[in-house]
Amino acid sequence: MDESLRLVVAIALMASVAIAAAALRRARRRRVAALPARFDLGGLALDRAAAGSDGRAQRVWVLFSAPLCHACRQWKELLADVAEPVVEIDLRERPELAARAGIAVAPTVLLVDVATGEVVYAAAGRGPDADTLAAVRFTSRPLPSAAHASAAARSVCSA
Repeated sequence: MDESLRLVVAIALMASVAIAAAALRRARRRRVAALPARFDLGGLALDRAAAGSDGRAQRVWVLFSAPLCHACRQWKELLADVAEPVVEIDLRERPELAARAGIAVAPTVLLVDVATGEVVYAAAGRGPDADTLAAVRFTSRPLPSAAHASAAARSVCSA
């Protein structure tokens, strides 16, 4: 093969890889950016345990998970130690809740203010990172913002 033809093929190959990588990044950003700013807890029919011992929890963790998702199990283990109530929703058993909230991937984790429905924290498509672990376990540090969590999304477990 002639030297100039090799150069043209190599450049074309590098360009196609760069275009594919950019398209993948854009698709992931779009999927994660769709996390809700508000979430209606009314559709969950929270039981007494999930609403807190006095029935007046200020915030509730909502974990959208899937049975074979490793990152979902990481979140479930982490959230077992938090003070706020946790509601886990299996995306396969309750797809209508996920569709209504615009949830496309597992895990998706929302910390929702009960009074306003505002999503205080959101993460999608990844397990908890070191900052989130520290913030959840030691409440003296605030949780990272939803925008920070969305921007840091990495690997995605399909629901």
